[in-house]
This record gives sequence, C-alpha cells and structure tokens, in this order.
Amino acid sequence: MAGHGLFGNGVREALRKILVLCLAIAICCLVLAGCETGGTIADREETTGATDSSETSSTDYTGDTTDAAESDPRFSYDDVTKDNIFEFVTLGQYKGIVYDAAPEETVTEAKIDERIKSDLSEWSDYVEITDRAVQMGDTAIIDFEGFLDGVPFTGGAAEGADLVIGSGTFIPGFEEQIVGHIIGDEFDINVTFPADYGNSPELAGQHVVFKIKLHAIYAEIAPELTEEFVQDNLGVGSIAEYRSMVREQLEVELVENAENYVRNQIWSAIFDNATIHKYPQVEIDFRMNMAFSEIEYMAMMYGVEVSVIVQQYTGLSVDDFVDLQLMPNTTSDVGFDLVLRAIAVTEGIYISDAEFDEAVAGFIEEYGYEDEEQFFTSVGKHSVYLVLLSPLVEEIVMSSAIQR
Repeated sequence: MAGHGLFGNGVREALRKILVLCLAIAICCLVLAGCETGGTIADREETTGATDSSETSSTDYTGDTTDAAESDPRFSYDDVTKDNIFEFVTLGQYKGIVYDAAPEETVTEAKIDERIKSDLSEWSDYVEITDRAVQMGDTAIIDFEGFLDGVPFTGGAAEGADLVIGSGTFIPGFEEQIVGHIIGDEFDINVTFPADYGNSPELAGQHVVFKIKLHAIYAEIAPELTEEFVQDNLGVGSIAEYRSMVREQLEVELVENAENYVRNQIWSAIFDNATIHKYPQVEIDFRMNMAFSEIEYMAMMYGVEVSVIVQQYTGLSVDDFVDLQLMPNTTSDVGFDLVLRAIAVTEGIYISDAEFDEAVAGFIEEYGYEDEEQFFTSVGKHSVYLVLLSPLVEEIVMSSAIQR
C-alpha cells in the first residue's frame, strides 16, 4: 500500500488534518449526528455506534439509495470497539519492521533559487498574451474532447479548462502539442495513455485523439527580486538574509522528508502485513460525505455544478470519480485506521476521559469551533481518538523498527 494517503506524513499530523478539513466544510456539509461524551475509550466507541450508524447509513455521496452494506460483503454497519476490532482486521508483524535509510540530500544554491522562484510566483501578475503562440510555462485556456476509435470517451471533455503548459497535469505528450498554436486555433492532439493509467483502466495503453480549441493565452510575470521587494513583502532586511532563511527552511524540510521516507516504509509494511476482513460502513460514509461536502462547498463558491468541479480536477464523471478514486482511497484510509486501532488495543493503549476532554477543548479553541456540539457534529468522535492514539502507537512501531 505504498503511497497511502496517510503514509507520506506523520500519522498524528495527517489525522489532525481531518479536524481542519471538517471545520472548513462545516458550513455546507450534511449535518451528522453529534456524540455524547463520557466513559472509557471502549464505552465511547460503543456509545457512538448507534448514533453514527443511524445518521450516516445512507450513501448520500453516490446519489444511490442502494444499501452498500447489504450489496457488498466487504462492508458492515457494525461499529468498531475494542471488543470487536479483530473481526475487522487481523494484524501481522508491526514491531521490528526493517527499513532503508533515506537517501542523503543537501541544500544547494539551485534548490534555493527554485524555492525563491516558487515564492515569488505568489506575487506574480498574469498577463493575457495576444501577439504570439503558446510557449512552455504559459497558461492556455482550452476546450478539449477526447475520442477513442472515433467515439468520445467518458471524462475526456471540458470547456474553458486552464492548463499550465509543462506542468505535467495531463498525460505525457498532451501539453507539448499545444505549444506553437495561437488563439483561435482548432487542432487535434494524438497521444497514448500510459499502460498503468489507473483513473480509467479501460483507457490504459490506448491511442486517442483530442480535439482542441485554444481560447486564450496567459503568461505569469513574476516580480524582480530586489532589496526593496524583500523588505516590503517578505519581512527581511536583505536578499542575503532572505536566501539564508530559505536555506534554513529547506534544511528543516530535508530532515522531515527523511523521517517521512522511513515512516512511509514502516507503516506501508505494517499495513501490508495486516488483513482487512471488512470495513465499517459508518466510517466509510462519514469520510465519503466529508469529501463530497468539500466538493459541494467548492462548487457553491464558484457557482457551478458538482460535476463541473469533479471534471475539472479529475477529468472524470462523478460516478467514475467515486468508483475509481474516492471509494478506493477511502477504504484504504479506513483500513489504515483499523490497523492503528488494532495495534492500540493489542498494546493496551487507551485514552482516559480526562485526556479526551482536554484534547477536545484544545481542538475547539485551536480550530475555532463554536462548541462541543458543532465539533462532534463536524468531526466525529472516532477521528478524535485516532488523533490521540496515533502518536502513542507510532512511538511503539517506530522505536522497534530496524534500519537495514
């Protein structure tokens, strides 16, 4: 499961993002039932079972009223507690995992220049270009429609899409063939999907034709790096001081990246060593609805349909996005949560009432929730436990790991 959404970051920090995400979308998300406080970790999980299940059993994210738990034996509405956790997952080896050290890297002047260029782009102006053809680095506004054997394929069309040429956003060969065209051009692009293309497996390795219309060209004009600019905008006294600050930031990132490189190997191995028997539908629904609430919020902000946002960011229809990306990623994330909780139970790690209540109060203050009711409605109690359990579990698995 290398590349799992949580593996690339510290587990605690990745899980804490759940709280921030829930706050960001709370104003437009479907209201989920709040949970009562009190009791041990086992008591709390058992208490939340009936409440969460009754409020999240409908699969709102698909627009389909089919009961997924009845149609797919992988899913169950059983709530996860310390007493039934091993009905969901069987742990494999999680201590003594062997890992490779991260490759050695250093901060170079070239890397500093690259970061400064990225920083300056935040102050860039975008200027419409009308007197030349598209160049690498430009943003092209295009309509496109893809055809396989002369037939349009699902998720292969969009109007008014903005594409940074050279960004690698589209499949190899697509962006390069826009270079050299001028506004108003209508032309074909011939490309072959990668053999391992996972977004739409039926397109993997297929040769297709995209019909393109180029509407506009924009160029990013970054400000010049001057002493005056860094003093006025970056809060430092000189370019030299700014470069030194950037170097320090990159050095910190190198250390973090090395730690995450190791952490990724260890947690990937732990996850691969475990066997997931079934997934709690309650938590699948919660995460799916949370993700769709974010998309709905974006659609509301831009005044467009949800399908437009999904198409713009994934190139897929809503149904294909759910089936090919969102559901697989969600089940993987929930599976990881099950593994973490199973390790906690095995190691006798529990969260006391006092610890839980103190953490909740801190989260409410830190992230600006109005009160406990809004917090639990938005976040879900199991997310809080995962945040609190994860550093304790990670300490056990990381401290026992062995460098190759």
